Amino acid sequence: MHHDEFIGQVQHAAQLPSRGDAERVTRVVLETLGERLTEEMAHHLAAQLPSEIGRHLIGRVASERMTLDQFHQRIELRERTTATLARRHVDAVLGIVAGAVSPGVIRHILNQLPSGFGAVFFATGSKEIGSAAAH
Repeated sequence: MHHDEFIGQVQHAAQLPSRGDAERVTRVVLETLGERLTEEMAHHLAAQLPSEIGRHLIGRVASERMTLDQFHQRIELRERTTATLARRHVDAVLGIVAGAVSPGVIRHILNQLPSGFGAVFFATGSKEIGSAAAH
C-alpha cells in the first residue's frame, strides 16, 4: 500500500475533513502505539508500511503497559479531542494498519498488547487473522 492510499483510507474510515487531518491522526496514533511496542516489533511493523507512515513508530521509548482505555485516553489528550473521536481515530488507523501488513506481524503486535486491542485492529472490517482478532 502506498502513502496516499493509506492516508485516504484513514481519512475515509475516520470521517475526517482533510488529508492533513488524516496525516495528523495517523501520526498521533502510531507514535502512541510505538511507545507500547518493543523496538524490534516497531521496526518490523514500520518496514511493512509506507516509509512516511512507518517512521512514526520508530524511536519511541517503550512506556508502561497501558490498557486499551488508557491508550484511547492518551490519544484523546494528544489530539485534544473528544473520547468518541479519539476512539474513531484509533479504530481507523489500526484497522488500516491491520489490512496493510502481514498477519504474522499483527499476531506479534497483539502478543505485546493487553487484551482488547485485537478488536480495535479489526474495527474497520479489515482481514481477520484467526484467533488474533479475538485476542
